[in-house]
Amino acid sequence: MVRERADKMMQGLGESILLDSDDIFVAPGPLSIRAERVLASYNKVGDNAIAVPGCPPQFTPPNARLHVHKVLEEPVYPTITFGLEPLVRAVQCMSPNVDVLGGACDIVSNAGSLYKLFLFLENNLSFTARMDMEWQPSSKDETKGVMLVQSWKGDPSSQFSVGYGGRFTEATCHFPKDLPETLQNSYSHHRVLYYELGGLRMAVHCEADGYYSPELPPSPPVSPKLSKAVPASKGSRFSVLMVDDDDPVSEELPVVSSDTLAVTFPCGPATPVPAANLVEIKTFDARKVNCKHDVCTDAKFKLFIRHTPDSQLYFGRTLQLYEAGHDSGVFSGGLSVNNVTARLQQWEADNQKELGRLVGFLQRICTLAAEHASRGNTRLSLILPGTQHCDPVKLAHLDRSAKLYVRTDGVAFLPESL
Repeated sequence: MVRERADKMMQGLGESILLDSDDIFVAPGPLSIRAERVLASYNKVGDNAIAVPGCPPQFTPPNARLHVHKVLEEPVYPTITFGLEPLVRAVQCMSPNVDVLGGACDIVSNAGSLYKLFLFLENNLSFTARMDMEWQPSSKDETKGVMLVQSWKGDPSSQFSVGYGGRFTEATCHFPKDLPETLQNSYSHHRVLYYELGGLRMAVHCEADGYYSPELPPSPPVSPKLSKAVPASKGSRFSVLMVDDDDPVSEELPVVSSDTLAVTFPCGPATPVPAANLVEIKTFDARKVNCKHDVCTDAKFKLFIRHTPDSQLYFGRTLQLYEAGHDSGVFSGGLSVNNVTARLQQWEADNQKELGRLVGFLQRICTLAAEHASRGNTRLSLILPGTQHCDPVKLAHLDRSAKLYVRTDGVAFLPESL
């Protein structure tokens, strides 16, 4: 599988540029995520189909021991022909004043790509990663535009999931029964965030496991305000976060569906739940490690290191964390959901240099992407070498340079209509 993945990773890639991660501009601090807001939310409800706004399932931590079986088969995921089309269409519905492709943003990415890039810059990326990119000019000047980033769509390792984490989430996260059937049967919940870091304006796609709020009724956190062109069923108990009561609502459907993506609006007005209640669920094998930073000395697990998920939570702006260890699929009950707001603020303060390198690295890639676009090459791929769990001696001699390739595989992120 490792060799097959490595060979497939290089398919469709042309000329390359070496990017020395030790020789990049470090953006000056202090650096902090600013101007944060939720632009849109949606659920994937089928192949090339989304529901706007989206509603995550409600997470209920188990009070007693919970035994789940290992996932052995390949999970079924909806097919989305153009990976970033759901993000753009959802924003058109819910934040029509924000043109993410027309000058409002410098980068449109998923949170996973940002934190993998951060892990690479701090030498903690375990396995080699590929990120695909596309430069979208925002004017006749090819040097001005937005860089689109998404995870490598053809990654074999993303096509299967083996373990207990998926089953645990299935057993503890459920949609409220009074949700529309379309949402109850949906596959996953997604948010589109806007924030700024070191002068870079970003639209960031995040996937949420669920939401947790013991003091609030089980109503969906849907946010932010819908466009006035989106219809609302006034008889429904569901509403959209931050809707103004005085705003008139048009009964006309917005024209956002396309030949490649169906957009529906099954959820009407309701009790809002803050997006701050979204929760990240992290499971791990308790036999391998009994402390976040310990390395197990058992020969079977000697290479296992469990890194804290702080960088993932930081870029995904998730403030609730539930961590549960298991022994062969048996999870302990009675664990608490932790609010990690203060912890992420401290993480930000402790990682100023690394955040500065990340901003500098992203700025460099944007410059190179614009230069390639001026020569007619708008599609690129970034290969980030992982440590492959090397010991310190091997790691010292490992080539840690990233490479930016011209991509010739023909995969487009957006339809021509966008």
